[in-house]
Amino acid sequence: MAESLKRGRDVSRAALLIVVLFWSARTATLADQTRQPPQSLCYAFVRDGDVFLACNEGTERITQFGDVEGFAVAHEKPVLAVIRHRDKEQGRAIESVVQGKPHYISSFSALQVFQLNDSSGGQFVPLQAPTRLYASCGTILSVAWDPAIGWRMLLVRDVLTGEKIQLEPFKDFRCSSDRRITAGVENLDQMVLEVKLWLPKQLFDTRGRPGLRFDVSPNGTFTAFNGCDGKDALLCVVSGDSARYCIEQECSPEGLSVSDAGGVVFESPTEHQFCRYQDHTHFYLLKKGETSDQGDVCPGIYYWAPGEKASKLIQPLARTPQWISNESAAALRKWRSRGETKNHNAPKK
Repeated sequence: MAESLKRGRDVSRAALLIVVLFWSARTATLADQTRQPPQSLCYAFVRDGDVFLACNEGTERITQFGDVEGFAVAHEKPVLAVIRHRDKEQGRAIESVVQGKPHYISSFSALQVFQLNDSSGGQFVPLQAPTRLYASCGTILSVAWDPAIGWRMLLVRDVLTGEKIQLEPFKDFRCSSDRRITAGVENLDQMVLEVKLWLPKQLFDTRGRPGLRFDVSPNGTFTAFNGCDGKDALLCVVSGDSARYCIEQECSPEGLSVSDAGGVVFESPTEHQFCRYQDHTHFYLLKKGETSDQGDVCPGIYYWAPGEKASKLIQPLARTPQWISNESAAALRKWRSRGETKNHNAPKK
């Protein structure tokens, strides 16, 4: 589990300062937009090294790779990106420098991008450094360590074009599909969360602690974040009119996604469930007779919407959730039906 937490810190430990820019007035009423239960929308997640889909019809496996470490489905385009584990080293990045001597972390991950409406894509692209994928800003973002510097400098790229994206002054960011509203990390050595209309307004000071995660809904109406300051651990949704809704929620560096309706799906340790870990994405409930000290807490996916008193577990033994549209869900099913997931299941090299 320690290894999984270390990987989870790759980007989130650097998420320190969030600024939200509102270019247009958005006064949606949260009470009106969060009445729908979580089943009214589809979401995808990772389980046993594969991408799964959960909708009204139930839960179904989309890929048959067995080695998926992360994924994202573009909100506006029929595109799936996955990060897959490889047996051979794909690259190295500086993790730290001690007494002038660099220490490196090896990457065994590669990126694949699939066009869901046809058979194109699927080429393996080696990743040199710890990388995360986010469906944001009208595309899919890859946020990675700078291999030559480490986690204190992040490189953000558009996965669909391969181009670097810079939204100054941010080092790490999420934004609405039209990029009018941006939540971003400005200073990688601080932990102050701000919201900005025209003048900065502090939302949450983490007091230098890691584990801050955040997201912006595709339509830009809502920004969600989860952070700790040593005293409080909060999960909050901020609406366009600056209304803020929060509950107490344990901090985690793992996935979090907010929908256009203001509902949040996120990964968190489950209560009273303990797992034996094979690796970051393969873990199993302890067998009868095994004790909790033989494993660690299991991850699960929770749902919360403003107005509800607490989050609820909606998917046990699962990681890295993302809301997706019904259109994207249909595209994923069609892609799977063509057998594309088997065609691209190349040897792990």
